[in-house]
Amino acid sequence: MMNDFTNDNSHISTIWLIRLVTGKGLRVRNLYKIRNLSGGTVHTLATLPNNSYVCDCCMGLNIGIPCRHYFKML
Repeated sequence: MMNDFTNDNSHISTIWLIRLVTGKGLRVRNLYKIRNLSGGTVHTLATLPNNSYVCDCCMGLNIGIPCRHYFKML
């Protein structure tokens, strides 16, 4: 079943996130831990040297629009 991004608990591991980035020949500039305001869910967001990002929710990779975790990081 495809993630419709209504479940904020759905994410990939931080290790897998870093493997995705480095597997494309990129490097991680910064890693951010994004915590839900209720304190429950934690997501990892990696910024890259080319001013892009990858979040462990994969919303940006799947549908091409910034996720809520990216806006919280800003």
